Amino acid sequence: MTKQELIAYTIREVCEGREVQYRSYSGRGMRGESCAGVVVEGGISDLVTLVGRVIAAVPSIPAEEVADILSHVESDNMGYATIFYWRQMKVAYVDTSDDDSEDDGDWDEDWDEDFGF
Repeated sequence: MTKQELIAYTIREVCEGREVQYRSYSGRGMRGESCAGVVVEGGISDLVTLVGRVIAAVPSIPAEEVADILSHVESDNMGYATIFYWRQMKVAYVDTSDDDSEDDGDWDEDWDEDFGF
């Protein structure tokens, strides 16, 4: 697992049970590519809290490296909420498929719900 994969997985884990929604994102200029993102209603303060929790949850990577990777964040206003996303970071998928279902690489909608921060 690469550092970015570990960080993406950790972001997903940190979002569980909180008011931050972990999801894939594909915006303008991304040519259909998807990346990891988080939807927050509290704006930058929720992002700062998330980054601090991710840094604390990944002791195997120096805090400066985690902060550097996460500093390449972009945002898009979605009306009532903002998505912060990392173009260079692929989504850490949750495998909820069974043997009969086909994994098409899209975000699993069952996991696309609001979490409490």
